[in-house]
Amino acid sequence: MTGISRQELVGFDASHFYSSQEWSFLTQQIEVAFRAGHNRYAFVLPRKDGSRLPVIISSRTLQTSGSQLGILTFTDISEQVRAEEELRAANAKLQKRQMEIEEDLRLAARIQRSLVPNAGMGEGVDVNFSQTTDFGTRLRCMRAARRRSSSISICRFWSFAFAARSSSSARTCSEMSVER
Repeated sequence: MTGISRQELVGFDASHFYSSQEWSFLTQQIEVAFRAGHNRYAFVLPRKDGSRLPVIISSRTLQTSGSQLGILTFTDISEQVRAEEELRAANAKLQKRQMEIEEDLRLAARIQRSLVPNAGMGEGVDVNFSQTTDFGTRLRCMRAARRRSSSISICRFWSFAFAARSSSSARTCSEMSVER
């Protein structure tokens, strides 16, 4: 698991592997295990190459014939840690891309409004459904808005006629707010 042999560990002071903060944390966890009879926590084990192996340490103490014994189980969680890091990176990338798309849509809306202000829409129709994720609901709203303003084009409709403010994907077009 760590590449350090049992012979190398026998008689070696484990505090040399860790910083003072890490050693303090480890000794606190050991004390908790002896007081409570068990403990479970995430920590790191040193490897022979100098890297660190993330593990879950499960400990249990046993009383036998007047002496106290400790059982430790180390579970390698390096794959889990790697997957969590990949997930965080993917989420950050996704959030960045979402912000870029939203900014592009706001810019497109401003440009279209400046080029064709209120084209055939009277005072303008603005159907709100930003958090509506149900495609069927969006499609019904789009059809309702087109009936209200037949000259609006589908591209123009999707690109800026709908400013998002709805809070439920279950709402119907008639329930969504329409601003004029």
